[in-house]
Amino acid sequence: MNESSNAPSALSNPVFRGLWIASVGSGIGATMHDTAAIWTLTLATSQAWVVTLYQSLLSLPIFFLALPAGAIADIVDKRRLSMRVQLVGAVIAALMAVCAFMHWTPVWLLLAGAAAFGCASAFGMPAWQALMPEVIEKPLMSSAIALGSLALNLSRAVGPFLGGYLVSAAGPAPAFVLNAISFIAVVIVLARWRRPAPAPRPNAETVASAMVAALRHVRYSRPIQRVLLRHGLFTFAAIAPSALLPLMVKNLGLPGSSYGFLMGCYGLGAIVMGFIVLPRLRGRLTLDQLTLTGGFLSLAATAALPFAKNEWQLAAVLVPAGMAWLAGMAQLNLAGQSVFPHWVRARASAIHLLAAQGGISIGALLWGALTQRFGIAVAFYSAAAVLALYMILTLRLRMDRFVQMDLSPLPADHSHETLVVQPAMEDGPVRVSIRYEINPDDEPRFLTAVAALRDTRLRDGAYRWNLWRDMESPAVLWEVFLVGSWQEHLRQSERGTQLSREIEGRVLALHRGAEPPLVKHFLHLEPGSADCLPA
Repeated sequence: MNESSNAPSALSNPVFRGLWIASVGSGIGATMHDTAAIWTLTLATSQAWVVTLYQSLLSLPIFFLALPAGAIADIVDKRRLSMRVQLVGAVIAALMAVCAFMHWTPVWLLLAGAAAFGCASAFGMPAWQALMPEVIEKPLMSSAIALGSLALNLSRAVGPFLGGYLVSAAGPAPAFVLNAISFIAVVIVLARWRRPAPAPRPNAETVASAMVAALRHVRYSRPIQRVLLRHGLFTFAAIAPSALLPLMVKNLGLPGSSYGFLMGCYGLGAIVMGFIVLPRLRGRLTLDQLTLTGGFLSLAATAALPFAKNEWQLAAVLVPAGMAWLAGMAQLNLAGQSVFPHWVRARASAIHLLAAQGGISIGALLWGALTQRFGIAVAFYSAAAVLALYMILTLRLRMDRFVQMDLSPLPADHSHETLVVQPAMEDGPVRVSIRYEINPDDEPRFLTAVAALRDTRLRDGAYRWNLWRDMESPAVLWEVFLVGSWQEHLRQSERGTQLSREIEGRVLALHRGAEPPLVKHFLHLEPGSADCLPA
C-alpha cells in the first residue's frame, strides 16, 4: 500500500496538520451547537418538518450562495476570506449564547441562527477547500480528503455527545459559547500560516464573469456532470438517518443526552471507516467499488432504522450508517477534486458543495414532510429506495478514471504577443481559426479527436465552436471558435492543462502538413469603425 492510500499520511505536512486540528476543534464546536439547538427545537415544536427544517436551513444558503462565494474566493485572498468568515461565525455563536443565557430561544431564533451559519459556511467552505491544494502535495490529496471527511465525522462523534450532555444539564448556552471559542481558534491558526503571496493576475476576472466561466465549464464537462449527479443523489437519500434521528429519539421518550449519544455513534461509525476500514480497502477496491460499498451500507442502515425500538438498537444501526456516509462522501469528494482544473478551483468546490448541500437540504425537508404526513417508516423506506437508484447509477455512470486525469496547469501561451494588432482588453468578439490538412483516410479519427477538443475550447472560454471544410481544398479543415473579448481570450490561454495538451496532441498528430497548423486571429469591427487598426 502506498502512502497516498494511508489516511493519516497527510498529517506529516505541518501546515495541513495545524489546519486539520483546527478544523476538528471547530467541527466539534459546530456539532455541539447544532445538537443543543436541534434538541431545544425538538422540545419546542410538535411539527416534524420544522425539526428537519433546521438541517435544511444549514444547507440551503450554501446551495444558493456557494457559486458567487466560490467566484469571490477565486479572485480574493482565500486565507483572509476564511479568517473573516470564521470571525462572523464567532459573532453569530456569541449572540446566540447571550440569548440562551437570557432563556430566550424561540423557534424562529433557532432557525434564523441555522440560516446565518449556513450563509457563513457558503462563503467559508469554497475558500477553505480551495486552500487545501496549496497546502498538500497531489500524491497525498486522497489522504487529505479522507482526513477532511474524518475531521467532520470525528466532530460528529464528540460534538453531539458533549452537546447532548450540556443541553440536558445546563441548556443550550454553554454549547453556544464553546462554539464561538472554536471559531476563534481557527482564526489564530490561519493567522499564523505564512502563506506565499499569490502570483499577480493581470487578467483577473470579475465575480460575474467568474460565475459564468464556472457554469460554462460544468456545461461542457461530462465527468463533472457525472460526479455532481451522483453526489447530489447520495446526500439527498443518505441524510435521512441523521435528519430524522431527533424525531425517533423524541418518539421513544429519550432525553437530549441520548440524542447526543446516538449522533456520537453515527460519528463513531465514520471514524471506524476513515481510520480502520478505508485505508485497508483503498488499495484493493476502485473508487466506484468503494462508493458502491457506501451506498449498500447506507441502504441497509436506512431500511433497518424503523425496526429499532430502543436506544441500543438505534446505536447498532447508526454506526454502519455513519460508516456509509464517510465511505460515500470521501470518494465523491475525491472525484470532485479530480475533475476541476486549477483556475476554477474555488468555484469548483462551490459547485460541488451546491450539489451536495442541495441534496442535503432538499432531502432533509422532504423526509421531514413525509414523516409528518405518512410516518417515519415511510420516510426511511423512501430514502432506501432512492439509495437503490443511486447504486444503479453508480454501476452505469462510473468515475474510476477521473482520479487519473492530469489537470496540472501549463505555462501561459504568449504567441498572441507577436500579432500586429494589439486590441484593448474589452475589444471583441475574437475569432480564432486553425487550419488542418487531414488525410481522407484519417478523417474519421480526426473527427473523433476534434470533438474532445471542441469541449476543451468551450470549457476554457469559447462561446461558439464550428468545424468547416474548405470547398476548394477538401483535405483542409478549419477549426473556428469565438471568444467574447480579447481579455477572455487571454484568460483562455492561461487555462491550459496537461489533459488539454494531450487532447490537442491527438488532433495535431493527424495533421499531415509540412508546417504546424496555421492559426489566425480575427477581431470583430463595426462598419465605419477606425478602431484596432495597426499603427
